[in-house]
Amino acid sequence: PTSSLKVYTRNGDGGRSDLFTGERRPKSDLVFESLGTVDELGACVGAAREECMREGNQLAEDCHDVLCWLLDVGSHVATPLTSTTTRSKRDRTSFGEERVEFLEQRIDDLSSQLPPITSFILPSGGRAATALHMCRTVCRRAERRLVELSNQGDVDASVVKFLNRLSDYFFTAARHAARHAKVDEMVYRRANIRDSKRTSQVVRDSEIVVPVQPNRAVEQVGASKTCDENSGPKQFRAAALASAVVCIGAAAFVSFLLARRSTLLAL
Repeated sequence: PTSSLKVYTRNGDGGRSDLFTGERRPKSDLVFESLGTVDELGACVGAAREECMREGNQLAEDCHDVLCWLLDVGSHVATPLTSTTTRSKRDRTSFGEERVEFLEQRIDDLSSQLPPITSFILPSGGRAATALHMCRTVCRRAERRLVELSNQGDVDASVVKFLNRLSDYFFTAARHAARHAKVDEMVYRRANIRDSKRTSQVVRDSEIVVPVQPNRAVEQVGASKTCDENSGPKQFRAAALASAVVCIGAAAFVSFLLARRSTLLAL
């Protein structure tokens, strides 16, 4: 039978794991936290690649390259410079700046096809674009983790620079994906809360349109119920009292009709 590599080893059951150098450290160590964040970023990029392939926006190949480069980043992080004495391992996991230059070229190429930015862009623009925005935010977190390692001398500055540029690429790629999908991007707008309270809202259900005034609950048969934040026990008790009065009045009227009918039959 052909032997295969087992997924589990049980070596990490005690809360410690091995680096590429063979050194064992607690899994709570900053190196493993950084490795986990880079791995998380890779999973996000994999999901974004699937969306890019589905939409055919020519970004899937870039995502494939990035996934491979993130494994290189992981190898570099798993070989801390301050504790690696073997030169061959340092050379094997070194991380050059040619990837940074490639990303900058891609950012320039994509940006040349996009309209200028006039407002702060919110994560939006379709499924591929939103997935790429998610990659951008996780990439920023990975960069922050590696900055700490870089300050300790455990990773080369080129890796931090790469992640910084990669987040810029994801932002630009997200805009490109939105433009390709022909989906408008949402932009930041300052909301005037005071004015919005003065503006009537509208509750719609089929053909029914019911304006809703501030500080008042409105209920429409067959329509949605809308109740603003000021509605409370007082309004509820008032409505219950009104319903009770109507019921009592109706019962009295029915009793009167029955009594009248009995009188007429007796005659």
